Amino acid sequence: MHLDLKTAGDSHGPGLTMILSGMPAGLPFDAGFIAVELARRRSGPGRSVRQDRESDDFQVQGGVYRNLTTGAPIAVAVPNRVQDEGTPTKLKRMRVPRPGHADLAGALKYGLDDIRPVAERASARETAARVVGGAICKLLLRQLEISVCSRILSVGEHEFPWEPLYPTNEQVVEAPGNYAPNTTHISEGGFGLMEEIFEKAEASGYNLGAVIQIIGIGLPPGLGSHVDWKTRLDGRIGRAFLSVPAVKGIDIGDPGVHRMKSVHAQDQIVPDESYPWITRRTTNRAGGLEGGCTDGEPVVVTARFKPIPTSDEPLNSVELRSGRGALTTTVRHDVCPAIGAATILENMLALVLADACLEKFGGDALSDIIAAREHYLTRLRNQEKEEKDHQRQKKE
Repeated sequence: MHLDLKTAGDSHGPGLTMILSGMPAGLPFDAGFIAVELARRRSGPGRSVRQDRESDDFQVQGGVYRNLTTGAPIAVAVPNRVQDEGTPTKLKRMRVPRPGHADLAGALKYGLDDIRPVAERASARETAARVVGGAICKLLLRQLEISVCSRILSVGEHEFPWEPLYPTNEQVVEAPGNYAPNTTHISEGGFGLMEEIFEKAEASGYNLGAVIQIIGIGLPPGLGSHVDWKTRLDGRIGRAFLSVPAVKGIDIGDPGVHRMKSVHAQDQIVPDESYPWITRRTTNRAGGLEGGCTDGEPVVVTARFKPIPTSDEPLNSVELRSGRGALTTTVRHDVCPAIGAATILENMLALVLADACLEKFGGDALSDIIAAREHYLTRLRNQEKEEKDHQRQKKE
């Protein structure tokens, strides 16, 4: 990997720290954009009251000089407003693991009789630091004319229809409002319906899962690689998405291709000189990836979130020290984090795509990377044009 993103910190500790290594020098650092991405992560119906208490003000501690990246690791601190202020007695000990959380596995792994350290680090609060790193990656992608957006497909049993579900470049151009960068799109009337669904769920004391789609647009063919399993882009996307708390599965492209005849499952190729790389696909069932590489169409990834496991209803568990049966107690939690989760996944996809771009185009400075990209696109145009001329001459 060219990019390396590390985070540190706890949910109620002094704050979170993000260190992003491998970013080239000369990238304009837009602090306002990063603040917007952090606000998107906290936004939307179904979130807990903690999101209102956090401002996610952040401090850049290295890797940026006069609003440009320097090529050195970028370090950013995100203080927690809701914290224990360093007082051990502020946060109560936790001795009854909650089903669905990392509590029991973490306590057994590290030999703990207090689950608090596990719960603090495994908390989804950690993703605020990831969003900072992903937002910086979005700034790089912007320079390469690549963008990422998301849309909500369902919450609980309620589906929000989208057409087309797996867009091609042509369809993105025809309906640009449905693919605005850095936006979580909700189908017409969907936001109000989501609010009603979440209010009903909260009143009844249960949480909801969600299905969220993330779309990368403007990607040239050839990012990633087929030559090594570690460099296949679909595998890298899977690792990034499945590392997000509560994500239980993903699909790249159309998950129903296994039911199709082979001839219908493929995205057929046609010439089109209006495209930067001369050819396009008539469909996008592969979700923009073939053989571990981008194929020039939008990358479409769908993630399935399970319901947040913290429940208002006590669940059966055990007390760690005695081993006796016990009931869990409720803590503050989201009813459904769909919109905030979409932002997190957008930024995780941005991290993977930015890494793949640096792998392909190289360079220590942003200007080198932009020049390498332009050279590559010129080669693609010329290569395909020469092949078409060759085929025309054979026919003559």
